[in-house]
Amino acid sequence: SMDYCLWLDADDVLLEADRAAFLTLKETLDPAVSVVMAPYHTGFDDSGRVTFSYYRERLIKNRAGMRWEGAVHEAVAPAGQILYGDFAVTHRKTRPGDPDRNLRIYEAQLAAGKTLDPRQQFYYGRELYYHQRYEEALAVLEDFLSEGRGWLENNIDACCLCAYCQDALGRDEAALASLFRTFAYDRPRAEVCCEAGRWFLARERYSQAAYWYALALTCPRDDRRGGFVSPDCYGYLPCIQLCVCYSRLGDQERAESFNELAAAYKPDSPAVLHNREWFRSLASA
Repeated sequence: SMDYCLWLDADDVLLEADRAAFLTLKETLDPAVSVVMAPYHTGFDDSGRVTFSYYRERLIKNRAGMRWEGAVHEAVAPAGQILYGDFAVTHRKTRPGDPDRNLRIYEAQLAAGKTLDPRQQFYYGRELYYHQRYEEALAVLEDFLSEGRGWLENNIDACCLCAYCQDALGRDEAALASLFRTFAYDRPRAEVCCEAGRWFLARERYSQAAYWYALALTCPRDDRRGGFVSPDCYGYLPCIQLCVCYSRLGDQERAESFNELAAAYKPDSPAVLHNREWFRSLASA
């Protein structure tokens, strides 16, 4: 009955600062705005810092023709004038859900002869990956990519999922090729650079790993593009991994400097504190 509606999951909350920002938005919102996008914080480290977030349509104008779409990971396609809000919704899951629910829904739809749209096809492939059905996930995700109808951010994530599947199947070169495939869609994301760095680091190719982690630090973070964002990839993670790389390469001075850069992002990080003790032991040896 009101001009706008707000959606929340049952385990979503607005923290105190976000509640205040939301109330301010309500008081100042231009009625010409159709959709307010807001960050959705869904992953956290042990200290409560956000490790995974993305923008979602959060405040939606009623009677403007917008509808929920999809049987799983439902979404409203924004239309009209869009505003990016500065309040966030925090997802605080208090107990585990049914891990098979989404996959059951997709397989029931397919069994009934339904054709999945590109967005649902992407998420179906992701569910197959989560269930360690890697060959099936690859087939679905490759079909999704080859059809060329997916959203840019989903295309990039699909390439990464293909890389994870290939890695799980022991196909090292194919995994790396899938990561590099993301560059055909857009400039490098820090998340992808960190995955490339991890690939080389796992194979003790430290110079190449350092190249990709250093590149991650140059990637601009743009949450408003709408894709999944791992904030650690835009600071802490590349720095702490560059510390590892340069230490393994024998450049302890440079390694220590990157550890201190990592500390600027997460001063209480166990890895940072462990590394400090390590460098102290080297200095006193």
